[in-house]
Amino acid sequence: MMRKIAMCIPIYRTYELAQEFLENYSKNYLETGIDIYYYDSTPDDSVKSVIDKWVDNDRIFYLKMDSKLHSSEKVFKIYQGYGLQYEYQYIWLCNDGIRCSKMALETISLQLAENYDFIVLDPLSTSRTDQNIEKNQKVFYSQSEFFDKCLVATRLYGGTILNARTMLAGVDWERYESAYLKQGETMIWHAYMSFYFHRILELETFSAVYLPFRSDGMRISELKADSQWTNGFFFVLCEGLVQTIRELPDCYLNKQTICVRNTEELYFDRLSTLIRAYRRDNRYSLKVFLHYFQVWDWVTSIPRWQLFLAALVPKWTVSAIGAYHKRMGQRKLEKLCRTHSRIILYGAGGCGYVYSDYFKKMGMDYEAFCVTRRKPGKFQYCGHPVYELEELKSNLNNVGFIVAVGGNSTGVVFQNLLALVDRKDIFFEPKFQAEIRYEWAREKRKSR
Repeated sequence: MMRKIAMCIPIYRTYELAQEFLENYSKNYLETGIDIYYYDSTPDDSVKSVIDKWVDNDRIFYLKMDSKLHSSEKVFKIYQGYGLQYEYQYIWLCNDGIRCSKMALETISLQLAENYDFIVLDPLSTSRTDQNIEKNQKVFYSQSEFFDKCLVATRLYGGTILNARTMLAGVDWERYESAYLKQGETMIWHAYMSFYFHRILELETFSAVYLPFRSDGMRISELKADSQWTNGFFFVLCEGLVQTIRELPDCYLNKQTICVRNTEELYFDRLSTLIRAYRRDNRYSLKVFLHYFQVWDWVTSIPRWQLFLAALVPKWTVSAIGAYHKRMGQRKLEKLCRTHSRIILYGAGGCGYVYSDYFKKMGMDYEAFCVTRRKPGKFQYCGHPVYELEELKSNLNNVGFIVAVGGNSTGVVFQNLLALVDRKDIFFEPKFQAEIRYEWAREKRKSR
């Protein structure tokens, strides 16, 4: 009997992510009919030793892959069925840090009966769409419209679930590998995107469903230190992605506009982001600016003259400004803790995790986390209780709140708190938060 979904997870060294997933999330996946395959290319046995404790001969599987394989080669091998123990209706290539709620998994499962060629999951949707997620679900029958609306999500590992009987059956893999996996001796980072958008043109009929999710449905694990490439970032972005999109068939229109939209939404829509995130680590420099001079208008709408000036900003200046924001924020945080006997972190997600870690390092205490709506069963986080805001309203005496959320939620949370307490009872410092998140991510990268 054909099984529903094989979730295929390439993993390299991140044993803590495997342990977190298997301990806290795998049960929901298995109950939804999703088998779990880990493809490990770690040279040692650090990941294997964790996964072996959970390997089930019928539902959870561990496979070793050559550590020398490029990520695109791994993807192609997985799509060709490498290591699969059963026949599956769908193959879900997934990032090791993606976490879906039970409700999100049930939503995905409901789509299987429609036999779509492509199921697209979009965890970044709240930055682009109305908050009514069901309203923004959409079915596509046109390849060009699918390209226009879903390119961003298809770039994400974890964002695509492919129909094995239509997208992956009868594929001339030798042709695809020779044409789209390499350019000379250089591996193409986004070769899987080339495959997607060429393959759907070969189908007699095409259908895809787009499923956007809020962060409570689909998110990145707090243990995932940095979702961006730390080495060769601009090579992957300005050469890999741009090259991939440029070389897609001409039936896909407005490639440059769509490429800019893709990169700006994910990486640097503002000049300040470019300087803070990339200039500081010397990932962006005058050398990088000049090397990719001809392709900047494919990845950002920021004028070239501004990109040039950003490349000239001394790294020490960026670091000094960051240190200043951290120092000023630390003073305000210490004052809040001195003047309030109860400290509550508003936000039990990635930012809350970073604040919790920061408090621990600084020898500071906090009472609990607070959220607008608590996830089912989530009564503790980082060893502290999690309350809904409604549960705290009856006793706000001497409570100091720390806004520990990011993205579009920040302003909403701040306004919610202002309706309950005075401004002096709220610590809301986005620049300080950006600094401690940056330092936390850097430390995590160094430890690997």
